[in-house]
Amino acid sequence: LALHDVGVFGQALIKKRGRFWPKYVPGNQIDEYMKDKPLGYAATLKQCIDGKGFLVHCQKDDCYVTKILSRHGLIQTNDD
Repeated sequence: LALHDVGVFGQALIKKRGRFWPKYVPGNQIDEYMKDKPLGYAATLKQCIDGKGFLVHCQKDDCYVTKILSRHGLIQTNDD
C-alpha cells in the first residue's frame, strides 16, 4: 500500500507465512467461505486501511484458494 502514495498501482499474490496471513487479510475466513464453492468460483473482498481501498481477488482451485491483493481495477459484471 505504501507504493500507492507515489503513484504505483499493482497486484501481489497473498500467501500464508508460517502460521499467519499478512496483516488485514482474513485468509482463514476466506478459505472457510470458499470451501463449499465449486471449482473456479471467484469472489472479491473489499478492504480499507487508513482510508485507502484495496481488493482481495479470490478464486477456488481444487486444493486451495488463490488470493491476490490489488490496488487497481475492479471485477465488474455486465448485465447481458
